[in-house]
Amino acid sequence: MSIIDSSEEIVSVVDVNAEFNKNGLSVSVFIDDLEFAESVDYETMAYRMLEDDIKYDDDDIHNIASRLRMVANLLDEGIEDGRER
Repeated sequence: MSIIDSSEEIVSVVDVNAEFNKNGLSVSVFIDDLEFAESVDYETMAYRMLEDDIKYDDDDIHNIASRLRMVANLLDEGIEDGRER
């Protein structure tokens, strides 16, 4: 228990952006006028996932790889079809 109880409401504008690009994955978080940004290339992303066997077990890795192959196939098909999708 504290001697003085005080509560304040803090209102902020938060914007989160995640983007895949030719270099890898970039994530930016904007809180009011501040920006926090991180990025990781594709190879590093894969190695980090393989090293973290607590968060990503073998079944998870196979599932993620399968879904990434599906995304890659859809992207290739979309280019071949003239981006009609």
